Amino acid sequence: MHTATNYYLFSMAISDLLLLAFGMPEEIQLLWMGQPYIFGEEFCFIRGFTAEISTNASILTIAAFTVERYIGICHPLRSHTMSQLGRVIRFIAIIWVVATACAVPIAIQYGIVYKEDEMGKKDLGTASCGIKNRFRMVFEISSVLFFVAPMLLIIVLYVFIAIQLKRSARLARNVPSVSSHSCSTNDGSRNKSVIKMLEYIELARQAPSTS
Repeated sequence: MHTATNYYLFSMAISDLLLLAFGMPEEIQLLWMGQPYIFGEEFCFIRGFTAEISTNASILTIAAFTVERYIGICHPLRSHTMSQLGRVIRFIAIIWVVATACAVPIAIQYGIVYKEDEMGKKDLGTASCGIKNRFRMVFEISSVLFFVAPMLLIIVLYVFIAIQLKRSARLARNVPSVSSHSCSTNDGSRNKSVIKMLEYIELARQAPSTS
């Protein structure tokens, strides 16, 4: 837990554990016993609530991690000055607050759902946990906030990252060609030193995550 990368990975691990802890009981019950749902209305709400929180937090964490990679590669000097772990912890806390708040409108729609028999009455043997009251606009807004917008952000940032890496590779290839003049040699040496420094910073940031 000495790098920003590890804090983001820890946040995603917590969201996965949350989903597993409250989702597995229902999955085991459906697998071994089938319907009806036996955990009650309260646990159904909690399961839906935690599932939404976990999904939202994971998506926002991935988006935040992508922003960190973009800053680290495209603006390494700024990344070095913004690498305080306190800032990362505050950012992750904000992610979880936003994920929890945005999960409420969808979670309140969860409840015990029954199928109707031939007489139009609820068949208690078909009880399941699902969406009881569907508000379409809530799902549309959630889809934009936690799917469309993060996807577009990640795509745009990775395009910028690819452009920057290509530009850096081209600059590194052109450095030896200016060594014929003394002043050009000095400029090329400085450029090469800067490139090596930026590469060292990026490798140092990636080393904990790859290990």
